[in-house]
Amino acid sequence: VWAIGSGQAASARDVTDAAKMIRAHISYLFGAKVAKEVSVLYGGSVTEDSAGGFVLARGVDGLLVGGASLHADKFASIVESVFQVIKDNK
Repeated sequence: VWAIGSGQAASARDVTDAAKMIRAHISYLFGAKVAKEVSVLYGGSVTEDSAGGFVLARGVDGLLVGGASLHADKFASIVESVFQVIKDNK
């Protein structure tokens, strides 16, 4: 899990770079097989507008939704947005 918590979302490039670094470090510590099996989640200011880009970022396996998960309508919008992006990019 990688969480920023600043209130400002990272760019897709930053997320991809961080996920790559996280996997490289896991590979160094535990081996390539473990690094491939570990799920890397992005959790920094996930919104309906940003969620799709984070899900498509290379190396990211999912999202950790923070404050927006406390509001059912916002969380539902994020889930719907991610579902649509995944559906459109199959």
